Amino acid sequence: KFEAIISASPDGIGMAGIDGKIQLMSEKLATMHGFSSDKIDEYIGKSIFEFIDASNHELLSKNLQNLIQGNKNNKISEYLALKKDGTKFYSDVNSTVLYDKNGHPSSILFVERDITERKLAEENLQNERTLFRTIIDLIPDAVYVKDIEGKKILANPKEVELLGMNSESDIIGITDYNLLPDFEAKFSQSQDMKVIATGEALMNIESTLTDKKGKQHWLLGSKVPLKDIHGNITGI
Repeated sequence: KFEAIISASPDGIGMAGIDGKIQLMSEKLATMHGFSSDKIDEYIGKSIFEFIDASNHELLSKNLQNLIQGNKNNKISEYLALKKDGTKFYSDVNSTVLYDKNGHPSSILFVERDITERKLAEENLQNERTLFRTIIDLIPDAVYVKDIEGKKILANPKEVELLGMNSESDIIGITDYNLLPDFEAKFSQSQDMKVIATGEALMNIESTLTDKKGKQHWLLGSKVPLKDIHGNITGI
């Protein structure tokens, strides 16, 4: 039954001694690392460090030490793993210590999953966010984003300058009522509510903005609804 469970698992399953030497390796784990599934015995006795990129050896060593020193909770860690040919991939490893009848650590059971596709997707998303933010910050016009409650969650340098603030952090999490005179804040809020109610953009809105020094600026702006993947409006 144990062998059947290992064979049926979509994840790689292995077991290593306290010294880090492989004691058991499923076919899935072998193929995940680019080894032949019919020569698993050849890999028994190898160090688990041979399957992890050198840049992650310190992390692996620290995690092993924490496990062996009495922490019986499962530990999930991400590693930059290695295939037999040196190809690198991302893996998610869930490890737990097995104890002998006297309560002493005897071995480490681990389940490994290839998460390369997910990690690459996360990296691509982060790259897109970085590109988006870079463009927003370079635009010479003031740009900001509000959540559905009217709190600002993004403000580019020009918006920070226009409001007379020192940094974006001075603006994040607060509403127009904390930044503008009441009559200007009310007008801004009324425009926000129209956008949220109709789901349509308002273009070329003329308004005024009084900065912290009392200087009044005439503005021409546009407000566009932001929607999540389900089409729900989440901000402006």
